Amino acid sequence: MYRQLISLLLLLFLCQRPVVAQETVDNEASKCICECQQYHEEREAEQEIPNYLPPQQPLFHGQPGIPGTPGINGNHGIPGMMGARGPKGERGLKGSKGEKCDSCQQLSKEPLADCNTITNCSTGRQGQKGDKGESGAKGEQGITGLPGVEKIQIAERTKVAFSAGRTKTMTSQEPGSVITYDTLFVNAGYDFDKDTGIFTCRINGTYYFVMHVANFYDVGDNNLYVELLKNNKHIVSVYHHDDSTYRDSVSNSVILHLVRGDKVKLFLEGNRHLYSSSRRFTTFSGYILFVD
Repeated sequence: MYRQLISLLLLLFLCQRPVVAQETVDNEASKCICECQQYHEEREAEQEIPNYLPPQQPLFHGQPGIPGTPGINGNHGIPGMMGARGPKGERGLKGSKGEKCDSCQQLSKEPLADCNTITNCSTGRQGQKGDKGESGAKGEQGITGLPGVEKIQIAERTKVAFSAGRTKTMTSQEPGSVITYDTLFVNAGYDFDKDTGIFTCRINGTYYFVMHVANFYDVGDNNLYVELLKNNKHIVSVYHHDDSTYRDSVSNSVILHLVRGDKVKLFLEGNRHLYSSSRRFTTFSGYILFVD
């Protein structure tokens, strides 16, 4: 119905268009009439088609199929949330106190139990005390310690430093001589003896030593050779060959670890000449770096 109305409106519109050429108008009108007739024929054909479905054939049940393979187990689910905390239980009754074992005064789990069967009993862990043995022989007397130093405070006993010098020349005989000194610049701790030229360790620790010596040119061809000895063993040395008319000084130093009783000194080799004067060209110094 809707299409018929559109066709009539279109026909009226075409009929009212201005006449340009009679032949063109006639063609358009004929075309419009043909479209309207074709539309009506299609509608009538549709009405003649029976509007029903053929009857369906009855259905029959087939044979049961072969059972399928069981499926794989699924993944574990996500852990559930933590449950609410339960109420606190009531406090239990206090236990009864055990009886004491009379012989060892220890608590026994069972009344009137034998002391020897109680594991906590002291007699079950310790044997009886044996007789006292004879006294051992008296040991030998130890080595005499170093002489004490008077008027030294306890806080100052770890202060060790010395520095000494010579004001005179020195000539050594065979096999050699320990260099001694006539001037003390400092002797903290009183561990150095200028008359013997020997430093004796009193405190275990690490020490620094330095020596300065001068050659004596007035005695022809003199080769100066001085050693620093620890417990009479060579540690370091200085050597100078004098072939001029000038006095020359040489020096050396060393760090040593000493224990109580160790001795350090300077040794002039035999038939050697050492120069010094009021200017103190020859010196020997040492001090403790840190205590053990």
